[in-house]
Amino acid sequence: MSLSLTLYYLTFCIFVFGSTLTLGHMRTFANSGNINYPVKNSLNIQIGLLTVMVICLVICYNKPDYLPDYQNYLKRFNAPRPSIDKMEITFWLIKEYAPTFRILLLIYAFISVGVKLYAIKVLSPNIWISLMVYFSYFFVLHDMIQIRAAVASGICLLSIKYIVERNLKVFIILMVIAILFHNSAIIYIPFWFLYTKKIIRPIYILILPISYIAYSLGYGIGNLISYIPIKSIQVYFAVYSTSLSFEADHIGIVWLSRATLYMWCVYKSYDILKQYPYAIIVLKINLIGAAFYLLFIDIPVMAGRIAEFLNVAQILSYAMIPLAFPKYKKLLSIFIILICVFKCINTYNTLLV
Repeated sequence: MSLSLTLYYLTFCIFVFGSTLTLGHMRTFANSGNINYPVKNSLNIQIGLLTVMVICLVICYNKPDYLPDYQNYLKRFNAPRPSIDKMEITFWLIKEYAPTFRILLLIYAFISVGVKLYAIKVLSPNIWISLMVYFSYFFVLHDMIQIRAAVASGICLLSIKYIVERNLKVFIILMVIAILFHNSAIIYIPFWFLYTKKIIRPIYILILPISYIAYSLGYGIGNLISYIPIKSIQVYFAVYSTSLSFEADHIGIVWLSRATLYMWCVYKSYDILKQYPYAIIVLKINLIGAAFYLLFIDIPVMAGRIAEFLNVAQILSYAMIPLAFPKYKKLLSIFIILICVFKCINTYNTLLV
């Protein structure tokens, strides 16, 4: 096993161990002038996250060259920029300042991992669980493979803070930067217009069962996008509708368990909101992401790509779930640990071999 993969599994095991030691322990948040912040944000947390970042950078810099997308990015790095290219401008800008391909990977990892760890620091109700969820799947998929999406999704995750705090200026800046790294980040813009302190519970409880029934019956609505008379959307649709080579979240026991827990969280959303100010918007993003995957399955690449962008909010939602079960926080934390171990094993089998 390579150095990077050895470090990856050792680090994941540390996160599992830390999550086990802190079963049921949740951070509390305070509010000052519409700005939310965790009450305890000690120096130990900052040192710990900085250490995690260094480990992540070492892993990304030394990642195996057989991983998906590695050779594609290497070819683009060694080739001149074409006159017409779908790659965002940030890739070519970073390439100009990266003396080697490995340094380019390091720059991307520094931005993507740094932004995600900062988002976890300021947004997560349980840092250990969030780190465990992040490492069980998203770190490999994004930071080790889909490096452009890694940066964009991390920025989108951080934007949740400013959606809740209604800081439009910072939100717009973050969205522009995210889109410059990956066009799919545009999917986060509509979340600005959603309520962050109110939720119509019947709608959000039923959204997944209805989507799942449509999915089971083979009804997809993805092709409706082809009727939107906007050229950029038409091009986007044409690219993704012609490719079927994508595997995203499987509809199995883990997906169904998560969906059930989310529906219960919606039912208890106002109780959770009292302890966790980002609860409702995090729930909405996760539920819409899961529904999107089901309803747009007739365009699997688009469904998978967009769902993965929205599902990065799982880094926060999994950490929030124990708040919906005050008497069973420890039991739910153990269940989440088991899910993450399963996801880590599945990640190895589907992405790392």
